[in-house]
Amino acid sequence: MTLHLPVSAMIPYEPSGRSVMFDIYATRCVIEGYNSTDGAKAFRHIARLTADAEGNCSQIELNAAEGVYDLLIWCDHTDINQPYRDLHYNTDNLHTVTVMPDDYTGNITSKFASCTSVNNVMLNCARTTTEEAYLNSPLARYRIISTDVEAYARMTELHPDKYPSIEELTVEVHYEFFIISSFNVATYRPNDSATGISYTFHPCPAEGSVITSTVMLGGDMIFASDSDSSVTLTIEIKDKSGQIISRASGLKIAYRQGYETTVTGNFLTLGVAAGGINIDTSWREDIIIHF
Repeated sequence: MTLHLPVSAMIPYEPSGRSVMFDIYATRCVIEGYNSTDGAKAFRHIARLTADAEGNCSQIELNAAEGVYDLLIWCDHTDINQPYRDLHYNTDNLHTVTVMPDDYTGNITSKFASCTSVNNVMLNCARTTTEEAYLNSPLARYRIISTDVEAYARMTELHPDKYPSIEELTVEVHYEFFIISSFNVATYRPNDSATGISYTFHPCPAEGSVITSTVMLGGDMIFASDSDSSVTLTIEIKDKSGQIISRASGLKIAYRQGYETTVTGNFLTLGVAAGGINIDTSWREDIIIHF
């Protein structure tokens, strides 16, 4: 059987058409086949995917005994030097794809993933079978943007021993309660949660290639359902010695599958300068990011 996948949905491209992760990550597809009659697992296949700048589909050849199968398909990014090994998600069982709490990483492009299921696929050795599979992302994304870069720069000028440059800061983001930790590809719904998860983030430009009046202090891609949900964070901004420069707790962020939430505020100078925090949960068309 030949399986067609639109890989353009899996590989982010720069305007030039070149993948921004071309030299670092590989795109991988994990396929599990289950007998449609009794649900028994029949086979598992892992393939590396490729696509050109136009997003032409990748073809995967599946070899299995004749029968009728339900296919579970998961696509994600892996280390280019170990393309078949899990990186951000444990895919041993596509009924329970899980995050890795002990080695959790925040928002980086390589966390993007997509999946789908195709039921009642008939394999007949006497003829060639072709199936089209359309991928959807089970993830939501949020970004934390600090808008007080200029105010913090003035504090750095006045008290360089107390407020180091933004480039020297480290941000620790803690999930206060729980986040969804597992996703069932067959039902296309989350099916477990975990507590005690956190990640470290280094400030980077919110837009463009340099830090100007805003800076990104954190963000993540997390499993989500198609209904509204929320997660609560504590954010600690620290200097090289681990001293806390600024801290915000009880930050509740709404999210939804396939959408991005942007959180803006004076995080760098919280408690020093005036200003609040704004969480954009309107999900208007101009802020929706379709994965």
